[in-house]
Amino acid sequence: MSTHPITAYIHQTFGQQFGSLILAGYGLEPGKQDRKLQLTEVEEGVKIDWVIELVGDDLPCQDAPLVLAALLKLLLCQPSISHNLEFEVKELLTMLHWPDEQDKRQQVEKAIISYVRLLYDKWVDARRSVITEGGCYHLLVGYFRETKLGTGGKRVRTHSVEFDTSFIAGLKRGRVYFAGIDFGALNQMGKKTAKSR
Repeated sequence: MSTHPITAYIHQTFGQQFGSLILAGYGLEPGKQDRKLQLTEVEEGVKIDWVIELVGDDLPCQDAPLVLAALLKLLLCQPSISHNLEFEVKELLTMLHWPDEQDKRQQVEKAIISYVRLLYDKWVDARRSVITEGGCYHLLVGYFRETKLGTGGKRVRTHSVEFDTSFIAGLKRGRVYFAGIDFGALNQMGKKTAKSR
């Protein structure tokens, strides 16, 4: 499987460690995904080694992580960053260079639902630290579909996702912050690139 161009964007914009978390399972067959990622945070000169385990019935694999990557890129394309992102599935398909076909639309929807259900279980790597703390987190906390009457009485289906509020607060400050970990600065150049698509 060749690497999709959006993977480079994610690593450039959000950094290597958070990018690896977002793209966990990409290109792998179901059941072959690594559930645990080792991450390192440096806070006030102190290095902390974390383990984040992905917990869920339908772990990300194959192209599913690309859908989350596209949602993040679309989030940064907005005039202002908000925890609620409204979008059309066609926007994601275009960003992913996928055809606008029913099976691809279903693939996108299935991936979003699995990410809403996905739990990131974080703890300190006990082999490397005496600190004992952790927690469980969701990056996507909701997914909503609604049909509205548009112009001319035509029915329009809208979609929206809700992101974790502390993640969004971090982005607004120019930081990549999730699961209580400061992953570093948001690459503002990546944000500008997202807007220009």
